[in-house]
Amino acid sequence: SGELRQLESRIRGGAFGESEAEPVRDALLAFMDDPGARKLIGSLLHDSSLGERQTLFVLDTIDASSLKQLPPDWISGLGALLSSRNSNVELRALDLIRSRGVAGLTDQLTRIADDKSATDQCRVAAMAAIAPHISGEQSHFLMSKLDPKTDAVLRQSAAQSLARSALA
Repeated sequence: SGELRQLESRIRGGAFGESEAEPVRDALLAFMDDPGARKLIGSLLHDSSLGERQTLFVLDTIDASSLKQLPPDWISGLGALLSSRNSNVELRALDLIRSRGVAGLTDQLTRIADDKSATDQCRVAAMAAIAPHISGEQSHFLMSKLDPKTDAVLRQSAAQSLARSALA
């Protein structure tokens, strides 16, 4: 529809910023039952030329949506973002995958969890997304993050992941 094309051009516009984000997100969320809106979100997720601000906006919009089941092209788009060279985008995608319980990305999540060159934040977030299915080595890594000198948010995430795996 014309409204969706207008929303897309605003999102893709170089001047897209905080002042536009909320009204554009509200409009996109209002259209979420429209297959065209879901297709637009999917195409934005797969667009590697999209800037960090716009990509984070799309991830936040998905997080705010009431869709119970994410469409397959969104899941593959989230999977593509797990290879992002931008750690903010990768971390936000990991958080969204964990919070929404997105299935089908276990291999990629395990690769990040086991990647010693990845940031501790990304590794812990990946383990949180695959918990309770974490390996002994991953569990040992999470235990090492319980040290009081570790960043509090990272320590809490590690503790929650360990708790979920212990309850399984």
